[in-house]
Amino acid sequence: MRLVFSKKIFVAVVVLLLAFAFCACDGSNEETSATANVSASATASVSSPGSSSSPSATPANETAEETAKETGLTPTPSSDSSATAPGDNTPEVPTPTAENTAEPDIPSVNAKYCVRRAFSDKSTEIGKYDTLEEAKLMANVNAHTGYVVFDMDGNFIYSRYSNKVTALLCHAKKISDLIVENGFQLGTPTKNPAVDNSELLINGDSYVGWVLYNCGYSEGQPSEGGLKLNKPGSEGNLADFCAAQGFEKVTNINDLKAGDIVFYGEVDGIEGFAGGVSILASDAFEDDTNYIYDYCYNLRMEEMQPMRESVVDFMFAYRIG
Repeated sequence: MRLVFSKKIFVAVVVLLLAFAFCACDGSNEETSATANVSASATASVSSPGSSSSPSATPANETAEETAKETGLTPTPSSDSSATAPGDNTPEVPTPTAENTAEPDIPSVNAKYCVRRAFSDKSTEIGKYDTLEEAKLMANVNAHTGYVVFDMDGNFIYSRYSNKVTALLCHAKKISDLIVENGFQLGTPTKNPAVDNSELLINGDSYVGWVLYNCGYSEGQPSEGGLKLNKPGSEGNLADFCAAQGFEKVTNINDLKAGDIVFYGEVDGIEGFAGGVSILASDAFEDDTNYIYDYCYNLRMEEMQPMRESVVDFMFAYRIG
């Protein structure tokens, strides 16, 4: 009886174990199936074009290419395209510098004066100044090249020398620079260079005549060769021309001033026959030197003038005013 009961218990336990094992296996299969179905559904939702249930996922490199097409920029390659930060493909804007940014022509708030040779020629401007004292100082330092002070409305305010002398020095500098820049040679031109300088020839007398011509003293100048250093009374004599214009004659070397036309180096002992001529661009300094424009020597053809030197072999001078 006991044996029969034990067998029944044993059979029941085995049946229960088998039933439990079967249920466990069936539940595992259902869970795996459900997971697979969810994964398949999600994949179909992502890959299906036009799906309204979820947005389509576009790779980052494709987004960069589309942006490039719209903006005209070339996307910057990245080692991790999915981690591209916003703005990585934006071109770098160069910082403005003096080379690529033109400085506006705007004076300082307090600027009242400017120093130029001519107000209409801004290229000659040395600077703008708040006070007249500063402007006058700069004009005085550069007076030998014709610099003066204007207010910011273009009104003439100050010059170290008279208007006539200032104009003479201004033209003397302009023509001097032109001679050097264009490679003039020392020689006697057959045409007045003030009218036609195509020969690129110049000497001391034709240079002074050119400067005077540009200052308005043109009447009486020969068209052929211009004014010359020759015997007094000869046609086109430079000294006679100066006298005819009413220029003051200076005979004492100690009385020389800026703007004087200096004749020097008497030729063959003939009174009034000078071998050289120059233009003084300044009053005498303490060492008895002056700024001088002189084109009577070949070595001076390539030098930027005026030069600071002493007057030698003085004969006489004519003062323009």
